[in-house]
Amino acid sequence: MAEETFPILSLPSIARENFLKSLDPVRVLFLSQLSRRMKRAIKLEYRKTGQALSVTVNPSTSTSQFLVHDAKRSILQKVRLEDRLADPEGGRFSPRIPTFRFYKCDILGHTKQFLAELMDVFSFPIAKFSVDISNYENYQSIIEWLNSYSRITQLIKIYGIEIAFEDYCWILENLESPNNVEFNVPILNHHRKYAVPTFKADKIKIVHGEFVRLCHLQSLNGMEYTIGNATINDKELNTLLRGLVAGANPNLRQLKLEKYGRAVVDDVLKDLNATSIGDNQWGFDLENGNKVNFSYSVQDPESKSSISIIVNRG
Repeated sequence: MAEETFPILSLPSIARENFLKSLDPVRVLFLSQLSRRMKRAIKLEYRKTGQALSVTVNPSTSTSQFLVHDAKRSILQKVRLEDRLADPEGGRFSPRIPTFRFYKCDILGHTKQFLAELMDVFSFPIAKFSVDISNYENYQSIIEWLNSYSRITQLIKIYGIEIAFEDYCWILENLESPNNVEFNVPILNHHRKYAVPTFKADKIKIVHGEFVRLCHLQSLNGMEYTIGNATINDKELNTLLRGLVAGANPNLRQLKLEKYGRAVVDDVLKDLNATSIGDNQWGFDLENGNKVNFSYSVQDPESKSSISIIVNRG
């Protein structure tokens, strides 16, 4: 029986666009590799789909995973890259997930190539970019690679087992993102007198924030910060707030301290002329006319609390 062909490139533009959008992204990617003409047509017509990409690189398991989401964040497509030698029996293989397997795999190198081709064909925005940083000694090349996509990435997540404090400082000082950065790596050998360099990201979440002291918070020049396991004390927090009143941290719009110890609110808000504006909420004015909302809540039974500081433009 003769094989039938389907003349995709001969279709009218609207029909071709509708056909391409009816396929899953991997099939469209395969089609783009058939010819330069096909690739040009796909790049021109497979647009405004509302789709976004998530990327996870995990060198400890020699795998990378790509997820394509629709506008409602439902997963449309999963794709895996993995080292064939790291899993010779194919234990992680699923016939429902397209998997590209390599021998003697440089998983990071293949991930870079695959992502570059995806972005060339689809120009997806990236919803989340996750990298296990603890397995790489050359942080500079990893951060440079992340920076090349940071403008189109909503969240960059750095995670791992542990990292030296000096490396942590270097990464956050050089990681450029106008959106969100989450740093979920325990810090080794930190000293509370160390000053944290100027961050280039506007919104940062530090999950393991045990090292954070007043000098670190005073160095923040971005807009939004979340600090987990914060160990700053009430007196230091009061000093920070009085600095805000006088004009320090001018870019700060929101600071959250998660898993904070039990606070004495009167000590935290001392000399700020704060007034109650609701349950566990207080407000006070800055010298520049902006207003601060301070909220405090306790999560029993851990006797931990959460503090939120929001700066509203006057």
